[in-house]
Amino acid sequence: MSVRECFEYFGLSLTILVFAIAGYLIGREIGQTVLVTLLATLFGIFITFYEAWRLAKRR
Repeated sequence: MSVRECFEYFGLSLTILVFAIAGYLIGREIGQTVLVTLLATLFGIFITFYEAWRLAKRR
């Protein structure tokens, strides 16, 4: 595995964290913290798996 691939996978793992934090902050403003955080995290997981699948297909 090259250094470039390591950084790509590291970036993918950060995607989930970024969406979870964004969901928490948005949910806190609307009063639905848990629901919006969960939905944003699931969306981040979906994007992460899609991008990981794309990377694996490219190899």
